[in-house]
Amino acid sequence: MKKLLILPVVLALIAAAVWMWWSGGSGPQIPGGPARIIPPEQFLTALEHRNLAVGQLENFEFDEAADLLKDLAEQFPDDPLPARNIAVARVLKVGQMGQLQGESARTDAIADAEVALSELTKVEPDAAARHFLEGRLASEIDDPRRALDARLKAAEANPDRAALWFEYAQVARYSDDPAVQESAWEALAKAAALAPDNLFVLLQLLEAQAAQQDEAFLQTFEQARPLLEFLADGVKRRARIELKPFLDRAEAAARDGDWKTARTQIMLIGNVSRPDNAVRSDKDRIELHELDFVLTRFAPSFYEQAPQMPPKPPGIPVTFGAFETQPDLSEFGTLHDVAVADVDIDGRLDLCILAEDRLVILRRDESETWQPFLEAEVPDGFTHLVVADLDDDAGESPQRTAPPTDAEQDDPFFGCNQADIDFVVYGEAGVRVFENRRNPETEERTLVDRSDDSPALAELQECVFTLVADLDLDGDLDLLVSTRSQGVQLLARTQLWTFEDITVQSNVPESDFVPVAGVAVDWDDDVDIDVVLADADGRIGWLENLRHSTFRWRPWDVDLQGAVLSLDAAGLDDRAGWSIVAGGQAAASVVASTGSDGSIDATSLDGASGGRTLELWDYDNDGQLDLIACGAEGISIWRGDGAGGFTIEEKVLETVEWPASLVACDFGDFDEDGDLDLVAAGESGLTLLSNEGGNENGWISVTLASQYVAGGESTQTRRVNHYGYGCTLELKAGDLYQRRPVQRQRTHFGLGGREQADVVRIMWTNGVPQNIMQPATRQLVCEEETPKGSCPFLYTWNGQQFTFVTDLCWAAPLGLIDTRGGLMPCREWEYLLVEGDLLKPKDGEYILQVTEELWEAAYFDQIELIAVDHPADVEIYSNEKVGPAAIAEYHIHTVREKRHPVAASTHRGEDILPQVIARDDVYARPFVERRMQGYTEETWIELDLGELASDGDAPPDQITLFLTGWIFPTDTSINVALSQDESLPGPQPPSLWVPDVDGEWQQVIPFTGFPGGKTKTIAIDISNVFLTDDYRVRLATSMQLCWDEIFFTVDEQPAELREQSLQLLSADLHDRGFSKRSPRPHNAPDWYDYDDVRTEPAWPPMDGQFTRYGDVAELVRDADDRQVVMASGDEMTLRFAVPEEPLPEGWTRDFILHNIGWDKDADLNTLYGATAGPLPFRGMTAYPYVAPEQFPQTERHRRDMREFHTRRTGDRDFRRLIRNWQPGKELTGP
Repeated sequence: MKKLLILPVVLALIAAAVWMWWSGGSGPQIPGGPARIIPPEQFLTALEHRNLAVGQLENFEFDEAADLLKDLAEQFPDDPLPARNIAVARVLKVGQMGQLQGESARTDAIADAEVALSELTKVEPDAAARHFLEGRLASEIDDPRRALDARLKAAEANPDRAALWFEYAQVARYSDDPAVQESAWEALAKAAALAPDNLFVLLQLLEAQAAQQDEAFLQTFEQARPLLEFLADGVKRRARIELKPFLDRAEAAARDGDWKTARTQIMLIGNVSRPDNAVRSDKDRIELHELDFVLTRFAPSFYEQAPQMPPKPPGIPVTFGAFETQPDLSEFGTLHDVAVADVDIDGRLDLCILAEDRLVILRRDESETWQPFLEAEVPDGFTHLVVADLDDDAGESPQRTAPPTDAEQDDPFFGCNQADIDFVVYGEAGVRVFENRRNPETEERTLVDRSDDSPALAELQECVFTLVADLDLDGDLDLLVSTRSQGVQLLARTQLWTFEDITVQSNVPESDFVPVAGVAVDWDDDVDIDVVLADADGRIGWLENLRHSTFRWRPWDVDLQGAVLSLDAAGLDDRAGWSIVAGGQAAASVVASTGSDGSIDATSLDGASGGRTLELWDYDNDGQLDLIACGAEGISIWRGDGAGGFTIEEKVLETVEWPASLVACDFGDFDEDGDLDLVAAGESGLTLLSNEGGNENGWISVTLASQYVAGGESTQTRRVNHYGYGCTLELKAGDLYQRRPVQRQRTHFGLGGREQADVVRIMWTNGVPQNIMQPATRQLVCEEETPKGSCPFLYTWNGQQFTFVTDLCWAAPLGLIDTRGGLMPCREWEYLLVEGDLLKPKDGEYILQVTEELWEAAYFDQIELIAVDHPADVEIYSNEKVGPAAIAEYHIHTVREKRHPVAASTHRGEDILPQVIARDDVYARPFVERRMQGYTEETWIELDLGELASDGDAPPDQITLFLTGWIFPTDTSINVALSQDESLPGPQPPSLWVPDVDGEWQQVIPFTGFPGGKTKTIAIDISNVFLTDDYRVRLATSMQLCWDEIFFTVDEQPAELREQSLQLLSADLHDRGFSKRSPRPHNAPDWYDYDDVRTEPAWPPMDGQFTRYGDVAELVRDADDRQVVMASGDEMTLRFAVPEEPLPEGWTRDFILHNIGWDKDADLNTLYGATAGPLPFRGMTAYPYVAPEQFPQTERHRRDMREFHTRRTGDRDFRRLIRNWQPGKELTGP
């Protein structure tokens, strides 16, 4: 998905803008600009208005941006910045105008764009940007000749930019002129030459060359084949296709001159490869957007005319001094490394020391004296230490010894447990892992070496770097290890304390690139974890996470001027992207994204060296990140200015005496006074330094915990690693915006002069966002167990308001991996009951609202409303279960005489009859222990149906059991984790058991089906399951199911019914937003309030083509594989005719909603979950489907792609949400 990396709304401080002036830099030249000094007020106002205008452009506030820029253009008529950015605004406005604005408004917008281009020609007559913008405008006004000419001029003006040649080719390829078509293929070839590793370009070029029978096909194929072979394993897992035979046939056919076969094979290769994340990523990098041409800096002559400015005001005074009590480490020999963590989860930071022969943990006693309380022997050859929770043991947190305070009870996260910290040590001897194990009876802790549980660890030697991250996106922490002999190794945690090598699935750096530093961060903002790596020669790049345990190495063409020893990441300025700080013995640099095409820029920090470690922190709590460098000679601190610049602060440490031969440093708030203290370790000792003065500014410390908490009780979700390593935190406090990756237990933010943050957003590593409004100073955030995928929602008009009914398409999940690693079955049809009191006529029509409110895409082929009229003393039920057609076939059950069990209990002996005796939204919850979301202990409910046959009487002919309930499911990522762990069988679906003649329970129905999603009723025919006259049954499962009413019928005779399909009058697709979600008591599912809607984006956007807004009735009227494709936030309003024939006296009306449709969860491990395509269809045998199966290719279906499925969802609103948030505006979670 396209990332638009330009300056956002406003730079936080005018000082930051001034630094941009002080820092100088390249930019377009003003021809013949006068040598004059700009008055200070005018200079600063110009910078401020530039920043505001650029932010407004990103916000698509085109007129507002143009107004500010016109004033700048009048002041600086020869500077390209205002003229070009006005042209961007005007052209974008034309492209964004819809039919609602009217033809007159569009005509005016086109005229404004033409004027803006004319003005831009005066200052940039031959610039590529000017021609590109003209080409885009020409396409909008349907002037194909001008569109072609302008795009060609743009490419010729900047012939080294592959994206411009690609842009021209995309327009020229559809020309009717053979010469223009030929020029398109030539342009495409130039793009491929300039971007030789871009598969999206290469696949398009290969198809063109095969169609043209071009001998250059073989040369392009040779270029593309290794890139395609890298995709082979992923294509096989996702599409169940062996790619190599297709490649072989394509190459052989081309060599033999069989171009028809070559073209067919290449098209098939393209069809299965284009949905791959690697190809989609390449597509993003080659496709241009108008905002890519926005200028964010004035020309150099503007800065040459800058006035003398007053110096930047100094920050608050901060110094460091030794704590009164220092740890005595004399008995531990040479020290190698130190880390700060709360190891025993008592709320106070401990010291983790790796010495020459042991790992030692120190904590403070009652007298504040540091005492060792955990030790483990460590063999020679281990010199580095990593701290993290590796075993998800939050359930082992110490129990409370005092009742909760009032403040704790008011805290929504009260009761949220935390996990203890485990350890990784590495060095020349390899990698070893240590478990922090607590005895729950004695509360004593021990360190246990668990390395022997993983044979893959025993094979590692000469390790120079290790980091922990959730590489395979399954909710636990994995290892990336760099060794001199084997290079980069990726080890996934498959079972508890077992790591397996998954490197073979990825394209890692060549063996001569041996990373010595790295940082895990979502570099490309696509909600998965990437890893930036650097080696001792100053080379740097990133492992792009392509999901499904696959990475692709992407080196950067930058020079870091010397060996790199450490990396750290954060948003250092108000741009949309990340920055990396790289430190070494000789130099330090800042590496940042400079464009949406992935281009990178590195800036050296004058006079700075990183030493052994270079880290970002905010020592003075001013809200601008600073740098701390630790080397053998001592420690240096640079103060950040909020715009990516740093200034050495010599006085801060001028009185500090360091231990000899420093080997490591770390920081944390040891004295809990709100500022970051410092620990420095030398080979023979350690010094703790207190931060004096930093807490004069405000601050907040955020701790994440992957726990779901309700009513003071917490349970594991296992959707995210416990402390959220790799999550992205965004903070907004007034005009201060900060963005940080989570890399430790506590993430510390300075707030400057503010006392409290306004909002913190957590982007959990599973892609789910969570907003915390006005967080506390010490904020523990438990994961909100929000269903991110659950299918579309149905609301109906009940006579007074639209009310939530249920969710749809639960039996038709696309690309969902099960706990065995296979694909979940998919049944596209369903028949759902809509009770008559929930659907009443409105203005003579029945109105249904189908909404997509979760992180997913919905596909509707047909939506049919069936009126079912019946006597008022009869209730009707349809079989609303998830399961194969054989047990879920459509049938209307009529019920006059409900019978309830005479007894109902659980496997723990709990009486649940009061909860299941009536439909009252009081649900029985059979389970107590939950292993993870959707997966519980093994449970059963036992139902005693009573005496159904007296002595001598024949047993009933027909017994049907009805169960009304709901399920909270696992998701694909949880299933992937379960598929790796042989010790956990995963959730077992419901099965039915009855007693035999010996009283032993026997399974009689292996799979009964289950209610899909929110409350539904399933029917089970149990007429022939009983082995004796004992009419007890047990329903056994380890799924997270809760039950409302349970009843049964005996020999119920069918009642008279009248069914009629109602005419679909209209169907309109439009943007709506997200209903407020409210938890309900008594184990009931969440409720959604249709009238309380938020319009801000709630989820990261999916890529691909969705159905355009407007009339879509023809797409959902019939079952014909013509479908509506809905994105998150969409609503489809359906209106059905009310039957003219009145109800017979004493009758009532209910409804059956018949859908044919599918749902695709955007979970990071769902197959093709990041995009809307490929589209499903009724005849497919599985999803993803395998050639020769394909989506229907009739002219009507192809025309749908051109006329209906033309909408793409952008990510700018979601990415900007926290950055642009203003006080007084409420934000709620998804």
